[in-house]
Amino acid sequence: MRKNDSEKFNKESYVHNIIYPMRTTSDEIEYANHNLWLIDEKLAYCSFISSDIPFNNDNKEERTDIMILDNPVAVSDEENDGSEFDTIVLFELKRPMRDDYSTAENPVTQLYEYVDKIKSGKAKDKYGRKIIAGNGTKFYLYAVCDITPSLEKTIRFNSFKHTPDKMGYYLFNDT
Repeated sequence: MRKNDSEKFNKESYVHNIIYPMRTTSDEIEYANHNLWLIDEKLAYCSFISSDIPFNNDNKEERTDIMILDNPVAVSDEENDGSEFDTIVLFELKRPMRDDYSTAENPVTQLYEYVDKIKSGKAKDKYGRKIIAGNGTKFYLYAVCDITPSLEKTIRFNSFKHTPDKMGYYLFNDT
């Protein structure tokens, strides 16, 4: 990402809409209208995607930038039937070169807070159904952001490891 004509980096919404259109779900847009494959090809095939939709469909509630709910099935047109999901993928997207994170307010902490809300049974999807995560539910969390000095502290405190290409970090959390 480069600075725009105003010598500023594009807002988070610009990045967000490249990956997946904001304030939509997979029920509303055609498959060809998203670019989740830019992050990981496997993400393009799943049961349900919501983008910038608040938990419990309440605009005062926090919201993941992108949430993917999935159960391993070959073909399905079923909506959330209230059973536990096999995999939940959460994205937190940030403006390029943002450098004002604290140890309490950063994309890593945000993602963990979303997981806690889902695991504690306090999160519902757009249609009012509980998002159920059981002991076997796998969570994959993606913070799509630049690694700036204010974020490096959180990365160190959480013992993240470098990706092989040294362009990012990852962490396996067994809890």
